[in-house]
Amino acid sequence: GPEHAVAYLAKAKDVIPPEGMLVVWEPVRENWSVMPGQPERLALTDMMMGEGRPLYRKAEIVDHIREAGFDVECHDVANGMSTFFVGRHPSNES
Repeated sequence: GPEHAVAYLAKAKDVIPPEGMLVVWEPVRENWSVMPGQPERLALTDMMMGEGRPLYRKAEIVDHIREAGFDVECHDVANGMSTFFVGRHPSNES
């Protein structure tokens, strides 16, 4: 859930040096709109593994990373089929 995600990201911030970066590659709801049938495949995989995972929206992941203390950028790749989130310490100006 969101509380766990923010706590996990905050722990990462404690061990990443100020010049370092956090890179999160997470499927998001917006990615599935360009891949027909993908939500059904994900649901089937979750059923087989016995656990469902939420599909967040990009804005939710950005909010989690910001709440953990990072500045964040969102990068869509592969014609919108995948998204990377890059978190930087606020002191990292590069």
